[in-house]
Amino acid sequence: MSIDGYLTTPALEDAGARTADLFDWQAAAAAVDALAQLAGQQTDPAPTLMMSARSIICEHHEDYACVADDNVELVSVKHRENSQGAWTWTALIVDGGLAHLFARWRAFGEKFSCRIVTNAGLKSGDAASLHKACECLRHGMDDDESEAETGLCVQRVCILFLRNAELANLPDEWRIIPTSKIRNDTTPHPQLHASVEAFLALLVVDCSRPHRDDIAHVAPSKYVEPVLALLSLDNLSPRAGWTVVLDLFRARMKSRGPTRLGDLDRVLSIAMHESPGRAQARELRRRRVSIADVEEALRHAASNPGAYEAPNERTALTTLAIKLIKGGCSVTTVRVAEDLAGNWRALRRVRTADVPGASAKFSIAEHRLRTIASVAADDAMGEAQDGNGYGRAMWRLLTQRIRATDFALLEIDPEDDGAVLGGVCDLASRCVVWFGPEFNIPQARAELAEMNRAGSEPA
Repeated sequence: MSIDGYLTTPALEDAGARTADLFDWQAAAAAVDALAQLAGQQTDPAPTLMMSARSIICEHHEDYACVADDNVELVSVKHRENSQGAWTWTALIVDGGLAHLFARWRAFGEKFSCRIVTNAGLKSGDAASLHKACECLRHGMDDDESEAETGLCVQRVCILFLRNAELANLPDEWRIIPTSKIRNDTTPHPQLHASVEAFLALLVVDCSRPHRDDIAHVAPSKYVEPVLALLSLDNLSPRAGWTVVLDLFRARMKSRGPTRLGDLDRVLSIAMHESPGRAQARELRRRRVSIADVEEALRHAASNPGAYEAPNERTALTTLAIKLIKGGCSVTTVRVAEDLAGNWRALRRVRTADVPGASAKFSIAEHRLRTIASVAADDAMGEAQDGNGYGRAMWRLLTQRIRATDFALLEIDPEDDGAVLGGVCDLASRCVVWFGPEFNIPQARAELAEMNRAGSEPA
């Protein structure tokens, strides 16, 4: 099926576009994809589909789709709270939308690629084997063991689709026995098995996105700052750039994006007696964001950056903020660090109050963080021999070296590296860690406060 088939086929449900204000994280996920595509166009001479996508269409058949020429990638977005843990097989099929994605993929002739975007990983064991199975089916088997593991994964997905046949929209001839009698060793219909194999070969599971509580703090530095550098838009702050791009997708998720003709589009469609398919394609303009739109929005914002900065939003001159500013870090980094430090303090307060022995564990963790910070400081000093950018280099090294998996004693989400980085930020606020040579903090605070009064944000 071609791109025309995707655009002109009415969606089975349309509730998402009417209630997109409940799915801000979904808009953020699409915005991150758009930024990745824009960056890819600037750097990759032979981009992949995702990198070369000319536009993203929101809330049509799936949460959004990346479209390039006649190629479509259907994307299902599913946020998962930390308290729910990693995705299990059943949760991924039902709550994670894998069954629904399979149904839409089949409806379009089993041609389009598919992706699940989430902030949670796959549970170790069977669920985690899905990553490897998809890779093996896409690129070929490495050995007999890989082939056997991939076969077991395909079997598992077939069985779970049979147990959730309505969600997966399986044809009656594939539902070989009643759901209640399906066992893990049940032999699926050959066509179901072949279809699942083909589906997994076109499936990517992206578990890399930040939690909804973190995305606003993480996105400017992690996703926007590199794009602004590629476009030479250094005068626009990453925070303002993120707001600009996210607002594009918030509007499109609600089917409220602007078009050249505005509401006249609908009137014109009626006046021209357009077919339902043509009318549908015209309406989708309100849900489409081209990668050119994203670049144009960033360049427009950079032409008048003051209009896109939050009014009267000044960085609080805390001890941590002063250290980072003097170390050459951006305001975005300062605000992220403050949030992470606050989260660390809250976690330590709750755990030490409720969990016996937690206080000793946090002391051990903080001692280890001081060691990591000291090595990062020495390395950063070597990188920034003239003293400029010492703190910025140290921050970068810390984000690369601190991993939650190395702090299992704290019993936190192994994917939440920021939670542990917050420990270093808190140590800095207590003057245990510095992001540069020591200096007189009260004097620096007075100097920076004077800058604020003069109307300029510290660099």
